[in-house]
Amino acid sequence: MNQMPVSSLFRSVLLFVSLLFVLTSCNRSGDGHWSTAIPDTAVMAFIFDEGMSPERILEGEAAAFLRETALPQLETIEQIPANVSETVFVHALVVNPAASNALAPVWLLQKPVSASAFAAYFSRPFTQNSYRFNGNRIYRLYLQSGQVWFLTQIGNALAVSPNSRALEESLKSFTGVAAQMSFGEDGIPAQNSKVFMNYRSADQFIMQLGLPIFRPIIEDSFTGLEPAAVSVEQLGEGRQSMELTSRIPLSTPRAALTQLLSMPPVALRMDRYIPRDAAVFGMFQAERLGRAGETAAEQDETDLDRFLQERQQVVSAISSTLGTQAAFAGFYTLGFSPLEESAWLRLVSDRSTLRTQLDRLVEDGLGTRSGNFYAFRSRTLAQILGGELTPYENFTVGILGDVVVLAPRTGLIQRISTDINRRRVLFFDDDYLSRRRAHPERLSAFFYADNSSFRSFIEPYTDPGSVALAYLGFFDILGVSVRQNRDVLELQTRLDQIERQSLPFVDRWFFPVSRGELTGPPAVGNLQQNSRNDIVFATSANRVIALAADGTEIFTASTNEDRPIGSPVLFDWYANNQTAVLIAAGNKIYGWNNRGQLLPNFPFELDEEITSPLLVKDISRSGLPEAIVATRDRRLHVLGGRGTNISGWPQTVNTAITHKAVFTDFDGRLSLIAQAGNAVFAWNTDGSSRTGFPVFADAPLYGAPVVHQNRLYTGGQNGRLYAISKDESFLPEVSASAEDSDLPGDALYRIRAVEVSSGDVSVSTIQNLRVPVFVQDDEEEANENNNRDSSQPQTELTRLIAVQSGSSVFLYDLEGRLRFTRSIGRPVDTNSPIIIDDLNRDGRPEILVTAQFGRMFAWTIENGNAYQGLPATSVRLPITTRLGSDGLTNIIAGTSNGVSSWAIRN
Repeated sequence: MNQMPVSSLFRSVLLFVSLLFVLTSCNRSGDGHWSTAIPDTAVMAFIFDEGMSPERILEGEAAAFLRETALPQLETIEQIPANVSETVFVHALVVNPAASNALAPVWLLQKPVSASAFAAYFSRPFTQNSYRFNGNRIYRLYLQSGQVWFLTQIGNALAVSPNSRALEESLKSFTGVAAQMSFGEDGIPAQNSKVFMNYRSADQFIMQLGLPIFRPIIEDSFTGLEPAAVSVEQLGEGRQSMELTSRIPLSTPRAALTQLLSMPPVALRMDRYIPRDAAVFGMFQAERLGRAGETAAEQDETDLDRFLQERQQVVSAISSTLGTQAAFAGFYTLGFSPLEESAWLRLVSDRSTLRTQLDRLVEDGLGTRSGNFYAFRSRTLAQILGGELTPYENFTVGILGDVVVLAPRTGLIQRISTDINRRRVLFFDDDYLSRRRAHPERLSAFFYADNSSFRSFIEPYTDPGSVALAYLGFFDILGVSVRQNRDVLELQTRLDQIERQSLPFVDRWFFPVSRGELTGPPAVGNLQQNSRNDIVFATSANRVIALAADGTEIFTASTNEDRPIGSPVLFDWYANNQTAVLIAAGNKIYGWNNRGQLLPNFPFELDEEITSPLLVKDISRSGLPEAIVATRDRRLHVLGGRGTNISGWPQTVNTAITHKAVFTDFDGRLSLIAQAGNAVFAWNTDGSSRTGFPVFADAPLYGAPVVHQNRLYTGGQNGRLYAISKDESFLPEVSASAEDSDLPGDALYRIRAVEVSSGDVSVSTIQNLRVPVFVQDDEEEANENNNRDSSQPQTELTRLIAVQSGSSVFLYDLEGRLRFTRSIGRPVDTNSPIIIDDLNRDGRPEILVTAQFGRMFAWTIENGNAYQGLPATSVRLPITTRLGSDGLTNIIAGTSNGVSSWAIRN
């Protein structure tokens, strides 16, 4: 082991204090010694080696670190020795409170001359150059930069600071008016590189970093912890790993946090219930409450609070069902605000009795129950169940095996339950276990943070102008263990910087679906009116489920006995900036608000069973949408807000429509287009048929049509790709006429077809993509291409039609020429649409298809190379989307027993 340099020691210690925020004495040393100017309210004291000048301190790495503490005007200390003829050395740097949420440096200097003689270098004529404070003289130093510093004499040393209040705190300590920091049994700190942390005053430092709204939670949280020196060692080679140790004396009285940390050590085992992707977690011991304490004055007392305070036997009954081990976990998710993304867990010794007690509270009207989850509003009950530090007032309770979990919302508990059942918890994570073994087995408390998500988790808790986040660059993994040993806390902190393995994708979340499979690809939209997308899907078990971006449930709605058809549609149904969820099911159209409550007038009921997925568009151009579906009696309906057809609808076709209709501008006019059998139909918004329609092909059509530049493209069940337009579409040399034999010769719209494959042809999309340059047949063009540098293939940007059929995927240009094709060797799933997306964000899109057996395949379109970074899980109906601010592409798909999400990294 190598001794750490002082600069690394400084940064490590200050980092540790900043992290204490997340986890929620008068010993006069010899009269006249400079150390007596370090007050008991100081956050920390840096003791320097003998003969250290301000210049040397600010030239080293320590200077950069000290600037990150936001100590004001730090570099100005260099102006002081530069303007005097005396040699100046530094004894110590003290970080003192300067305001309710600010700190300031106080430099303790070796006294070369008296304070008055020293101050004379900086005095101004006809100016008040000093003032008296508690009978002591404080001098103003007018520096050349225009700043004003303050100086006073403390025995055989001088104290200078840019902040008069911080200096006055040191003066009060020196004169005995205020308490001094304790330095242990020796009383006087040795003049060598060392850092003393005043753990009792750590809340003062946190005030500077945290948001003002959290001050009542932070203030006095560390009462009972005494000052102590911190030792730092560097471990291993290469990437830095550091270990900080400290023996912190305990005193009384003790704050709730201090009491929690000073419990006798035991074998903690709550990591069996903490999901692996927790940003931060802690496990510790919680006392059973024999009676309910009074609600804090600043909190509103609820009916349940009063009930528990009046019936202490209920408190005892609930407490008797609980174990003594507890934990908290904080998550950074793409769903709700991180301010709500925390959970408190507690071991349960008698879950049957606990559930009985909670049911009785519900029966008395003091809470609600939905399935296996309870909802309460009571700070008292939260502290009984989770422990004295549990901060909730409105919360949900779930009993998961032998633990009870409290969280602000049900979805988070469901997520934890899924991870426990799938063993996706820290106890089964080898990396975590290897770091946990670096700490003693029996502990009073243990805390762990993963910086890959911890930085994003903590950001909402810190002021944008603070420097709290700057400290997080010092580690990748943090482990803090606390062990009570008589009247001392043995604190061990490990800071590891690791080389993370770059996986092509990360398993982001899984949502279990006990029955049924997806009826259509998941829909993505903004249900919660925040910056993150939500996911909604329907299952063949007659359920519509909405998830937040982190995979936690927002709501589950039922379509009763009606089986959903296709995908849900997310739309502002009432044009009031509130997203609704709609879907066709059976012979009805269901609609819910963003909380899963059925909308007025829904469900719409039709006389016949619905055969096509729902389309929602403003067909009438009234500013309000209509619902468009087809029914088994061969009709296409356009339903208004009351569930009845608008004027001109329904319209009847030759056979049932089974694919979603299309509403778009076609040939200069808004049209509703659908295909049935071998015919394509198009109507004006008033229900009248478009001139030239229906158009009949030479075979039954497959899928939904795609419209582009006044041309309509669709696939056939005979392996053909069709183009319908007034003018020539596909080139004659690569296509053939595909009109029904009964089509009159003067028909307005003509059909041409390209032979693709032997199976159903499904057209997914038309996009502008870059592909290799198309090689002409003439000899001159061929020679030109042969002379090009083969190491730099030529590409061009062009519109391409994405088609899948048989076992292959194809890209055709608008003239019907094949520009790209790849085979997977197995039949493709034509129900899963082709996906074209830049999966790894390298600027070159991939084309992704799904085989009937569930495997996903992808290729980079520009060079044709296979893309290897896909999950091997068997899936159905995948989609890609961006869920949060990280910019990663997410694949969301149905799996054998639920819905999964993966984030693509490379």
